[in-house]
Amino acid sequence: MEESKKKDTLVILTRCSRPTYIKKVAESVVNLWQQIESQMDENIIKIYHVIIFDKYKLTKEQMRSIVDEVKELYYWEMGISLMIEYRGKKNDTKYGTTMLVESVNNLMSRFSEDFDPWVYILDDDNVIHPNFAQVLFNHMNENGCLIFGQDRHMLRLSGEDKHEDCILSFDNLFKDVDGYITENMNQMPIHNHPDSAQFLFRYWTLIDIGNYADVNYCVDFQTIMKMFLKQKEKIIFDSIIASYYNALESCLLYTSDAADD
Repeated sequence: MEESKKKDTLVILTRCSRPTYIKKVAESVVNLWQQIESQMDENIIKIYHVIIFDKYKLTKEQMRSIVDEVKELYYWEMGISLMIEYRGKKNDTKYGTTMLVESVNNLMSRFSEDFDPWVYILDDDNVIHPNFAQVLFNHMNENGCLIFGQDRHMLRLSGEDKHEDCILSFDNLFKDVDGYITENMNQMPIHNHPDSAQFLFRYWTLIDIGNYADVNYCVDFQTIMKMFLKQKEKIIFDSIIASYYNALESCLLYTSDAADD
């Protein structure tokens, strides 16, 4: 008897207030699906891409124009379902965390309670890393929070135009954790600071820890700290480099400068 195929689901959340390169973001999702499709004899992973347009920064007309472009990209990719949200909070100081929470909860309301996808944040200044598919294959049907490595472009962080790998571990992420949680969180070495693009959460794990941190600073780190304090036994580390740090940010900066001329 033929062994049944493994199945899993990935929900990608993209907050969009800077639409210049949203097509590049979507193209990277298509590339991910094509990698998955090439392995379909072994794995089946369904992708839901939820693009959340900030209604206080983009008009509905701008949103519709962008959506048409993305729909055209996804039309032939049967493994990707595109979902559009138009929401936001005026003068939001919490980096769109509320938008993320409301959007993923809206998606989940359409499914039964046993539906428990991986949830991933891919913002409008980033793209999927070529190794990301391998992370999914390595950890299909596992549960909890998965943290993996990141290629960090250090131009923004240190002023040096170089790339540096960030591989997190239990020791370098949670050492002296009490001190970081209290007064010294912002003093944490940048190389050890988790970025949202380098972790995946199961949806119900997110719910169990109270969802993404509802704060106005260090949201990524504080979300991981919530995981550590409430369910650290469900944290999985993978040393593979499978994410980028704000891969499109320099493009966005240059484009913004040019637009002001």
